[in-house]
Amino acid sequence: MRCSLLPALRDTTLTHPTSLPGSLQRQPAQDAHALLTIGGDWTLAHYATLRREVERTRRQVTETDRVELDAIGELDTAGAGLLVELLGPARLAQLNEWAPQLPAERQALLKTVAAALDKP
Repeated sequence: MRCSLLPALRDTTLTHPTSLPGSLQRQPAQDAHALLTIGGDWTLAHYATLRREVERTRRQVTETDRVELDAIGELDTAGAGLLVELLGPARLAQLNEWAPQLPAERQALLKTVAAALDKP
């Protein structure tokens, strides 16, 4: 039984051709509050691509940047971990204040991963 479940899970993962890797886009603004738009699928399947994007963008992100998460597709713990790395655990702890439209399960996942990664 164990062997038969693993191929089924693997096949399910590989048969999602519509899965788009996550994306980051930071647009500077005149008021010094840049807009960081985060979209696409933030999942383990796209981890390598997303890690490079996070490393490239992380140094540019400031605490005053506005962040939009509305365009996120799929999200798992691997993607949530990268978002914590990008935005910081403190900012994600206040997620319901600046992204109240985000579904409760997404907020819970991001806050849980942020809290776990914030521990020494």
